Amino acid sequence: YIPPGIFKSSCPIDITWFPFDDQNCEMKFGSWTYNGFKVNFQLQNEEGDIGTFIANGEWALLGVPAKQNEVIYECCPEPYLDITFVVKIRRRTLYYFFNLIVPCLLISSMAVL
Repeated sequence: YIPPGIFKSSCPIDITWFPFDDQNCEMKFGSWTYNGFKVNFQLQNEEGDIGTFIANGEWALLGVPAKQNEVIYECCPEPYLDITFVVKIRRRTLYYFFNLIVPCLLISSMAVL
């Protein structure tokens, strides 16, 4: 039996194209204690498991690609392994379109008249 884990993380959000934006959030899992000769991380799939994902009203999940990395530092000859998941999400724009963009366009067009 492998007990489940709940991880809380935060990611910087780029709002340059708000509300038509996509966000990428990296989560890296690795060992700071053991090198690649003592622990070997291996990917089961190229995508993260989203079987228990609960849909959100504001964001749409585009995917969770995974990548295995191997780094050899200058200090140590051993490889250090990690697996990086990138959570890719896209903001659902329908709410913002009708409640933010359309009223702004209507008010702006009335101001011109």
